[in-house]
Amino acid sequence: LLALRRRDAASVLRAATAARDAVITPLAAAAMEGSYRRAHPAIVQLHLIREAEEAMAAVASLENHNNLNPLIAHVKGKGIDLLVDWEARLELTPAALATREPILALRRATYAALGAWD
Repeated sequence: LLALRRRDAASVLRAATAARDAVITPLAAAAMEGSYRRAHPAIVQLHLIREAEEAMAAVASLENHNNLNPLIAHVKGKGIDLLVDWEARLELTPAALATREPILALRRATYAALGAWD
């Protein structure tokens, strides 16, 4: 979130890659066991990582900085259009506090870091 607040796409990309790498191993182990209960937290973490990347891509698209292009190359759309599917994605998650609270907290922090009030 600090990198997002600074609008530093390279740092967001590095942090997302490191976080994803840290989550993949426990997720793979849980998948091999067939344990949804163990896999679910890792899937939620991957969801959070993806939303942080999308938030940075939206900022990059809005600001149109050349140094942000590597992050937005794989995301289509412009600005806030990149965030359109957030509501639909939230609806696909279980309606449990343990699942939705971290997602909504990340969104609140993202909006605050970007200076959005609505």
